[in-house]
Amino acid sequence: MSSITARVRRMVAGMAMRAFAPRPQITVDAWADSFRVMPRDAPVQGRYRTDLTPFFRRPMCCLTDRRYREVVLCTGAQIGKSTIGENFLGFTMHQDPSGVLVIWPTQKKYENWSLTRLDPLLQDTPVLRAMFPRTGRRDSSDSLARKIFAGGWMMAGTAGSASDLKSDTAKRFIAEEVDEWDVDLDGQGDPLELLRLRLTTFGDEAKGLIVSTPTVWGASRIWKELLASTFEEYHVPCPHCGVMQVLRWRDGEDDADQTGAFRFVWQTSDSGDLIPGSVHYVCRQCDQYISERHKPAMLASGEWVPRFPDRDVAGFHLASLYSPFLSWDMVARRFIRAAREPGGMKAFVTGTLALPYKEPDESLDGDFLAGRAERYAAEVPHGVGALVTGGDVQGDRVELHTWGYGGGGESWVIAVEVFDGEPAQPEVWGRVLDYLRNRRFTHESGAQIPIAFAAIDAGHNTEMVHRFCERLANCIPVMGRSGPGRELLKAPEKDRKARFRSRKRPTYVVGIDGAKDNLDARLRTVRPPEAAPGEPVRNFVHFPEWADSAWFEQLTAEKRATRYVNGRPHRTWVLKSQGQRNEALDCAGYALAALRALEMRDPTFVRRLPEMARRHSEWKPAAEGAKPPARKAAKRTRVRSSFVSGDG
Repeated sequence: MSSITARVRRMVAGMAMRAFAPRPQITVDAWADSFRVMPRDAPVQGRYRTDLTPFFRRPMCCLTDRRYREVVLCTGAQIGKSTIGENFLGFTMHQDPSGVLVIWPTQKKYENWSLTRLDPLLQDTPVLRAMFPRTGRRDSSDSLARKIFAGGWMMAGTAGSASDLKSDTAKRFIAEEVDEWDVDLDGQGDPLELLRLRLTTFGDEAKGLIVSTPTVWGASRIWKELLASTFEEYHVPCPHCGVMQVLRWRDGEDDADQTGAFRFVWQTSDSGDLIPGSVHYVCRQCDQYISERHKPAMLASGEWVPRFPDRDVAGFHLASLYSPFLSWDMVARRFIRAAREPGGMKAFVTGTLALPYKEPDESLDGDFLAGRAERYAAEVPHGVGALVTGGDVQGDRVELHTWGYGGGGESWVIAVEVFDGEPAQPEVWGRVLDYLRNRRFTHESGAQIPIAFAAIDAGHNTEMVHRFCERLANCIPVMGRSGPGRELLKAPEKDRKARFRSRKRPTYVVGIDGAKDNLDARLRTVRPPEAAPGEPVRNFVHFPEWADSAWFEQLTAEKRATRYVNGRPHRTWVLKSQGQRNEALDCAGYALAALRALEMRDPTFVRRLPEMARRHSEWKPAAEGAKPPARKAAKRTRVRSSFVSGDG
């Protein structure tokens, strides 16, 4: 019995010694390589291997290096930066238990992260799964926002909540997507500085990780943090001459201006599409072509080179050009697509090159656009596939501006019609109704083209606009809303319909900043000198010779400017001078929204515009005396309305 008791005592003593023994000092990357298991939906499943992304080894090492109080990661998309924060969190839970704050821009984002990233981390990694056994239900110690473990806790919160940032004192923090945070939180200051205050009691042991993709030049928080850090760039060797260099899309110390010579080159087909496998990087030293098959060896031999090595914040800049999960072919396709689409270059520069985007400072000049006016052979030139109209309601008139759209985003200003009179009077709307229903525009071929769709601003005389739009199946009331990230056209919410049961056509919301960004990019598109007369030019805008200087001044009445909303900088559109008229610009945006509405109803509509344009151009008048083909009468639903007296 005594031997058994002694053996039990030795076992208990051994367990106690192991429990209270200091943990081995390992780095975050070593912990991840030893313990982490990636989830099933990860690009690479099974054991985590830092060797797949060797450029992340040093940033993870810096998270346990007392020389650095913070680590800043400014990277592009699809490069795996989110795994750094997860590895740091897993390491802290397992090796150095303490309080950790994980702060996201919004509650929706942290809840999504908790479900799709955090839960798989805890359940797929054995050493963490043992710390968080699933009971089949959530409780206060294991919720979406809070995890409690032996010796520590993790709390997820938002940068828009002062209580989340002023909660418990923590030893660690992870700040995600800081470029989406407010600049001033409820008048209490910068939320990032409020977060840093939570760590002050831990002194040199405190550590913060700041992660984001940059946004706009001059307003990007992550870029400012990077400039105040060691600012390290990943240099890789040329496989031909061995010279170490940073992979850049273009030459220049500041690639954000996008004016230097290309370092990545490729071949395209006659249609302008990328020829697969033709993308190469041109060495800065020997000018030899480097193919993507060399990328794994280059990454493995790479090294971080700091601009400011003596600083106590380690900062790392990494474009998606280095990503093992994103091929150079895919990057080139992104660039080609971005160059074709209005506003697409901003997403490419920020999301792929990890650089803050410089908005064009110069505003468009009306006289410059007027100089491009041309004589149309008819009301509707060749190339137009469909006509759309944007309407603006003023105190003494209703204006309708009709645009024609063809393939590749090419567009034509077709007509401007002004209906004078008080918009509260049915007589004015009777004339508008007749115009939209019966107006036909003559094509070069002689075909008569109707207006396919219209969008009318309901910000003025709202009820009258709604009653009018209810009478036309191809007309919707719209309301412009400013702000970043808004869709070009958003259909009414289902739950909002109950609030407007008397309205059969609820209001659609137009993201006016996005619409004007789109239009501005199109207006800046110029015809290449080598383009033959009449040759289609993608996203090019044609102007008729009848458009006067006043109309062009309205079209260019606004410029981009930075405005602060809730303490956060936003790039928005403002009038160049107070009181300047901008109906042409607003109507152009609403016409674009009308085109989007057609695409929402028929997803193939925009793709079929070239075919529609071809059919218009091939139209021939019927031979004299020939009977028109019999058409089956379509069943129509009669809409009762007393909107215009005497009109059924």
